[in-house]
Order: sequence, then C-alpha cells, then structure tokens
Amino acid sequence: MENESDIFNKKRNAISIINEAMGSLEGAGYIIQEMQRHKSYGKLTGLRMDLLRQKKFLKIVHEYIKENKEY
Repeated sequence: MENESDIFNKKRNAISIINEAMGSLEGAGYIIQEMQRHKSYGKLTGLRMDLLRQKKFLKIVHEYIKENKEY
C-alpha cells in the first residue's frame, strides 16, 4: 500500500503532466492559427510529435487515476 507521501508525489506529478499538456495544446492552437494566417505549414510535423507526446503522458495519468479511484 502506498503511503501518503507517495500518493502526494504522484498527484503532484499528474498535475504537472496535465499543466504541461494544457500549455502544449494552447501553443498548438496558436501555431495552427498562425500557419493558417500565413499559409505556412512547415511546423506541422513538430507540432504533431509534441501532441503525440502529450497524449502518451495523459494516457499514463488516466491509467493511474483509473487504478486509484479511491484517492
């Protein structure tokens, strides 16, 4: 069984991951808007890789929350 310190650290890590993902999504929206405005789509590959990375991290957080519903 996890102690309170472990649970606190995992929750803090989950919040950090979610905050990073929100920042990436906000940045992606801005980049897409700028690409549309200037008809320049060169950054799409990097943007896609960043979003896939965030998706992976969010999946980890989702699994942790599903496994530890009682917290």
